[in-house]
Amino acid sequence: MTALTLQHDTTNEAPSKNASSIRFNTLPEANYWADVLAVLTPNPVNTYFGLCELFINSVVHGIQKKNQANNAFVYVHISVMDDCIMFDIKDDGDGFDWNLFLNLDDKRMLDKSGRGIALARHLSFDEITYLGTGNHVRCCINLTPKGSGM
Repeated sequence: MTALTLQHDTTNEAPSKNASSIRFNTLPEANYWADVLAVLTPNPVNTYFGLCELFINSVVHGIQKKNQANNAFVYVHISVMDDCIMFDIKDDGDGFDWNLFLNLDDKRMLDKSGRGIALARHLSFDEITYLGTGNHVRCCINLTPKGSGM
């Protein structure tokens, strides 16, 4: 199990108070890290749900799909800034067409999978941005209310 230590990050161009990185490659670790990281946020229950969905997707559809789960990982970089908490999640998988899954679709309501990203987007994070081929997602939780001017 990887230890989490939040420390000053001097590599980011944006000012950052605290940042840390972890990696994992199993479903129990995905659940564990979602639980540990969720407590850093203003709404841990909603954050846990969203992180679980994204972490499990990375393990199941990313690295396990490659049949290289022992040598492939999910990497998470966490940055705690003045105005937001950012989770940068990347896996060693090939990616996927994420555009199909950003919104809930009545056609997929009874499918075995396909709803987690949309639910995480609507319930857990203020922003979700997929980068590259779909094996990299950046999620932000605002720490200041919109329109507060802080």
